[in-house]
Amino acid sequence: MNTIQDVRNQIIELFNHSQTTTAVHQKNSIYLYKLVNKSEKTTAMLKQVMYTILQADESVYVTKLIQYIGAFYVILKQKEAKNNIFASEGCPLSLEILNFLLKTSHLSNDNVRLNSLKMIHEILDILMDVEIEESICHDIDEHLLDRLWDPKVSVRLEALSTLSRLQDYDNPEDPIIAEFIFLTTDSSSKVRQRAIELVAARQDVIQYFARSTRDKDPAE
Repeated sequence: MNTIQDVRNQIIELFNHSQTTTAVHQKNSIYLYKLVNKSEKTTAMLKQVMYTILQADESVYVTKLIQYIGAFYVILKQKEAKNNIFASEGCPLSLEILNFLLKTSHLSNDNVRLNSLKMIHEILDILMDVEIEESICHDIDEHLLDRLWDPKVSVRLEALSTLSRLQDYDNPEDPIIAEFIFLTTDSSSKVRQRAIELVAARQDVIQYFARSTRDKDPAE
């Protein structure tokens, strides 16, 4: 029987393997699922190792680990779908991991906030063709809208990219679209540019920008 320390060592070993090639991601993700989906203790150990990654400075190493977490998340969703496990009926492992990342996105450490958003972004990209449950979308909106006003420019930029997919084009009062419009006047030129690039190209948004352009004093 594996001890908790054994589980930790095996998790780290799998994460290290992710640095060599993406070809082993699926196989190693299945193994990681079997390893951590046993008890609350093994799940907690996975979170501990993930938190260590979240604290790291930006690097190729961290980028590859984030990609591996995304591949692992796909396996989780597949396993839960096969076993008819849904977020509306409890707290499956996939939701537990997402909730963990949403919580860490509020912490004071700049790296933790940024890398939490990058992991959430990777998960959403991986699930591009999968319908995300409405309750999960609501949770992501609720937590990440605050990050659009983060003091760190890099975090604001990542929050824009992460939330862009969740804009509701059919909702005239969509809070994400409203915040994106506000950010087109952000103090950072990079944030302004990304907000303009990513905001939903709805008719009312286009008209808003047209009015803003007309109202701007040419002498400014």
